[in-house]
Amino acid sequence: MKKSILFIGLFSVLLCCISCTYNIKYLKHRELRFKELPSRVREKISSIPECDNSIDMVLFVDDTDSVNYRYETVETIIGPWMLYYRITDTNTGISYRIERGEPTPYVVYSHKLYIPDTYDFFCGEDYRKVKFTEYELK
Repeated sequence: MKKSILFIGLFSVLLCCISCTYNIKYLKHRELRFKELPSRVREKISSIPECDNSIDMVLFVDDTDSVNYRYETVETIIGPWMLYYRITDTNTGISYRIERGEPTPYVVYSHKLYIPDTYDFFCGEDYRKVKFTEYELK
């Protein structure tokens, strides 16, 4: 009986470790200046009013992006704390983990994730000077 409980426990741990969640820092990525972003991404960012506090954590550029990807906050088991953010491809079930502390908003467009290098660049910063890291989602 103890062996079967131990086996089930080990199997559960192994299953959790093999889940299809990728930490974005291990994905193929490159740094881009604002003018190097795809035109649709530039248009989306340029359309946001200065100091708009209603900006979501994730900006989906196209309607298909908001259908293909889901964003959620993963919280701790105990307490009201947040562990990390997760963007999940709704077609494949693959998830992408974004650690706390990354500047926002995260921009999703055409199976790519764009993360700015600066916080609050909509308020006081010239957004055209912000650099973005482009991650290729699998």
